[in-house]
Amino acid sequence: MPTTRVSLLERIRTPADHAAWREFVEIYTPLFQTFALKLRLPEADAADVSQMTLEKLLRRMRTFTYDHNKKFRHYLSIYQSSSLIRRGSGTARNRWFCPPNSRSCAKISP
Repeated sequence: MPTTRVSLLERIRTPADHAAWREFVEIYTPLFQTFALKLRLPEADAADVSQMTLEKLLRRMRTFTYDHNKKFRHYLSIYQSSSLIRRGSGTARNRWFCPPNSRSCAKISP
């Protein structure tokens, strides 16, 4: 995984910078999907969670200020966890329970 470039983070603050967002998506989508797959989500659900995470980031990055004392990946993990929780709420086609600090998720029966 490449190191996060501060210049890219600055560029994606502008939603109209399609090249920056394309690059961001290419870099981070595999990270989001790998994390979700490690939690034992099926591939389709991992892709859904990744998409939800990117949608949240698109809205939030406009006001994001990079803190050099913190890792950007930690910030991303917060958004991915939020997407997993939202996904587990039943708003999507499957319901999943992903306990905090857990290494797996469980499908909830309807």
